[in-house]
Amino acid sequence: MEKRFFKCNKLYHYGVVGRSLALLEFYLRGRIQRIDINGERSSETTVNMGVPQCSVLGPFLFLVYMNDLPHLVKDGHGIALFADDTSLLSKINGEQPAFHAVNSTISERVERLSIDILLLN
Repeated sequence: MEKRFFKCNKLYHYGVVGRSLALLEFYLRGRIQRIDINGERSSETTVNMGVPQCSVLGPFLFLVYMNDLPHLVKDGHGIALFADDTSLLSKINGEQPAFHAVNSTISERVERLSIDILLLN
């Protein structure tokens, strides 16, 4: 249960427990992935994080993990969410302290998302 909780802690937080949590954890782990480029195929690798692209559950799981992100943004910053794109909004007048504040906010969000086991790209 410890590994399952670690990978699906946000789902657990929202009340997904027992068999439902076990089923979703099984769905998210152990997938095989490979890449085809110009007829060349890579070797297979096991993927234990992330949500499969074009999956039925993908949008639901994305919303679960992104749900509290707007509430984490503070100090005069804003956030724009559309589909799977997220932008941090800040008003900057070109002064160095403002840039530091934005970088600090981004670092805090990245740290928070890494706690929730969500990768940024």
